[in-house]
Amino acid sequence: MKTTETFNLSSNILNNYSLLFVKLVITVILIYTIILIINFLKDKFINKVDNSQKVEINVLLILLNKLFFISGFGFIIGNVLNVLFLEMGRKRLPANWDYLTFGVILIFVGLSFKAANKALKKESISAE
Repeated sequence: MKTTETFNLSSNILNNYSLLFVKLVITVILIYTIILIINFLKDKFINKVDNSQKVEINVLLILLNKLFFISGFGFIIGNVLNVLFLEMGRKRLPANWDYLTFGVILIFVGLSFKAANKALKKESISAE
């Protein structure tokens, strides 16, 4: 029995990666929240040291900024490559630019996290 395998350029590369990204962001936020609660309880009952919450929030904002910014460019590049591969394939399927739009939105959300981090740093400097 002879089987032939071909490289299918008309397949969709980005199979539901936006849902995977949303799950990743929720996981990062949940893990960070658990670590924040553990550190709070440790400082409250074991070390009894006053810690500023703004520093911990700044770290989360920096992490989310990088995650959204890099992922946004990843979605844009992935969508452009997907459209190019679809055009090179035998079937001329209409181009789907949904992931490009999602990537642009992610970049702007990442920039908003960066702006929030700068505003929080400016507020903490002026409060001192």
